[in-house]
Amino acid sequence: ERDGVPHHLFSFLDSFETDFNVTKYKELALETIDNIVKRGQVPILVGGTHYYIESIIWNSLLDEEHPDDKQDTPKASFNSFTSLKDRLKKDISSEYQRLEQVDPEMAAKLHPSDSRKIHRCLEVTIL
Repeated sequence: ERDGVPHHLFSFLDSFETDFNVTKYKELALETIDNIVKRGQVPILVGGTHYYIESIIWNSLLDEEHPDDKQDTPKASFNSFTSLKDRLKKDISSEYQRLEQVDPEMAAKLHPSDSRKIHRCLEVTIL
C-alpha cells in the first residue's frame, strides 16, 4: 500500500528508545519537511498522535526551548517558544478584542486567553 510514495519518520525508532519526545520529533520532522520542499515535493502529515502533528503546525504549542538550541541560528529563532509565548501573552487581550470585532460569534466560543485558537481564528477570518 505504501509503494511508490516515500514515507519519512515511520517506524524509525528502536522500540527500546526511551529519551525520544515531541521536541525531538518536531526537530526531525521540520528537517524532513524542509528536505521534501527543497526537492519540489509537497509534504503530507498523517498518522501518529495529534499532539505530535500539532507540535509542527502550532509554534506556540511547546513551552520550552530545546536545550541544544543556539541563539545565533535560524532554527533557534523558530524554536524560541518561550519568547513567542511571552509575546502572545502581552498581545492576547488586544488580539481577542480584534477577534470580537471581526468574528464575534467565534470569539464568544473561545476563552479570552486561548492564544493559539485566537490567533488561528484571526488567520482564517482575515485571510
